[in-house]
Amino acid sequence: TKLKIMGGEYWDNVVEYACNLNLTGIEALSKIPGLTGAAPVQNIGAYGQQISDVLTEIEVFDSATETFQIMTNADLQFSYRKSLLNTTAKGRYFVVSVTLELQPGQMPRPFYNSIEKYIAEHHLTDFSPQGIREIVSKIRADKLPDPLEKASSGSFFKNIYLTNEEADAAENKNYPVHRGKDGNKINSGWLIEQAGFK
Repeated sequence: TKLKIMGGEYWDNVVEYACNLNLTGIEALSKIPGLTGAAPVQNIGAYGQQISDVLTEIEVFDSATETFQIMTNADLQFSYRKSLLNTTAKGRYFVVSVTLELQPGQMPRPFYNSIEKYIAEHHLTDFSPQGIREIVSKIRADKLPDPLEKASSGSFFKNIYLTNEEADAAENKNYPVHRGKDGNKINSGWLIEQAGFK
């Protein structure tokens, strides 16, 4: 199912809409503040999903040529929290709309470590997009204040990638390592908390 969303839509409203349609692909991106047009700029991601996994194209206004253009997923040169829009072409394009390709169904398991932990602690069985959205919303509420109630810069740091050997060593120390299709990561927020700098 393709959804075309205007850049000025609140991102979390888009996630809620998709979950209400039982579409998977962005439910783990619940409660990320900001507008849809900003989402592809830094390739937003959370809990094992990122927008580049489901984005097919965007419509942009090119300030250099003063024309509207369509840019595909490949054109955007996505990587971890990066795109063409915040690197080599920073400030050039204004995102008018974003088109996503979402699927009916559920996220595949295993889920991201913190989601699996929450499920186990609360004995949950609803893994529908709406169910995952509720879990992610509760996890985020525990970690960050509501940006509408208390100003926050949010999570502005990146998680750390580990080699297989480093991931094995971290797991031997009971550190929370996420092994995913894009590599092994350890949560920077968790490391900051362990260092006493929360």
